Amino acid sequence: MWIWHTQTTSVRCESPLLTLEVVHIDCQLKVTAHGAVEELRNYSSNAKTLGELLVCLDKWLEEHNLTASGIVGSECKSLLDEKLDWVTDSFLISEQIRGESLVFVIQAGNAEKFLPDDVINDSLPKYESRNHLLIDEQTLKEINKVVTQGLEIRQKLDIDHLVVSVPMTVCVNADELVNSWLYCVKTLFPQGFLMKSHNWDLISCTPERFISIADSKLQVQILAGTFQNGKDFDKSSLMNEHQAARNDLQSIVENVVGKLELTVDSDLLAFDEITHFHSMFEKPYHSDTSMLSTLAHLTPSPATGTHDNHVQFVIKQLEGRTRGYYGGCFFLRTPGCLESLVSIRSIFHLEKSEVGEMIVGGGLKKGSTLSSESTELISKATSCAKLLGVKLGK
Repeated sequence: MWIWHTQTTSVRCESPLLTLEVVHIDCQLKVTAHGAVEELRNYSSNAKTLGELLVCLDKWLEEHNLTASGIVGSECKSLLDEKLDWVTDSFLISEQIRGESLVFVIQAGNAEKFLPDDVINDSLPKYESRNHLLIDEQTLKEINKVVTQGLEIRQKLDIDHLVVSVPMTVCVNADELVNSWLYCVKTLFPQGFLMKSHNWDLISCTPERFISIADSKLQVQILAGTFQNGKDFDKSSLMNEHQAARNDLQSIVENVVGKLELTVDSDLLAFDEITHFHSMFEKPYHSDTSMLSTLAHLTPSPATGTHDNHVQFVIKQLEGRTRGYYGGCFFLRTPGCLESLVSIRSIFHLEKSEVGEMIVGGGLKKGSTLSSESTELISKATSCAKLLGVKLGK
């Protein structure tokens, strides 16, 4: 099952015709599929690599007029030329799948519009009464460690901006997970994503759009340069940060799809108590180009990661793992169209487990300090836990 929610589009698919997961385990791309596998194989029998599979998937979705949603992980671009290992018995690897191993996931079928009111169980207590926020000493130590080392790395690499992330344990009531998320969709945030796989759940209240393709036009958006409403901030510094991030994004996208036109220039966009600088680019897009392949080439978003291989290697060394879904994107693929959201403010939860994982990231820049960045990470973690109706810690 999956649910996609934005200000303009709220759809869900209860019983996907096809579920396909590509995971990176033991240095191999393992592929598991359920449902209309044989139908897909008619299109993908010659697909030996992940990149070739994405092109075949696009063709299959269009010709069958299906709607799909899924995840493009942060490693996807670097693994597009890797060969695929199709797993016939998914139970053999199900215990090895974690959030950081997700490379590409898709569920396709016949979707319908939804309203949160239709599926919320009103007998559940509202999330405020369930929510208890706590940052324990161990988590605080890990936050300080990552920030300290991240600041040293940013200075050593002599780069303007470095995103670091910290995984945090959250207590999850699986029976209430969907309803608590839907309650928040109804009342608190404008964009969200939920997917239930065979052995894991992923929920998100991400505020950031990324790439969209519709009406033969590609649009790419970026939020950067953030300040808290009601507090003093250095507008000039934040504007410079935004424009630097915007220039990086423009360069990355133009390397894949060609020249872009700037259509929104550093507007202010509010989200809850936070305001961001917002810009948008666009260009014509040919419908015969694979949308999923294009999106994979553009992930991760510069807002949460980098396309520089050296910096990616350093980040992996610092954090001790790949980021998987975090730093990638969530997408909705409808006939002729594609939407995507940056995959932040999310929780990955294994079925039958009482805990899940929430990854919180922060951008280290010139002028950042251990105190300011650690405080920001804690603030993000507690506000995200509140939004998603979960408890920090075990």
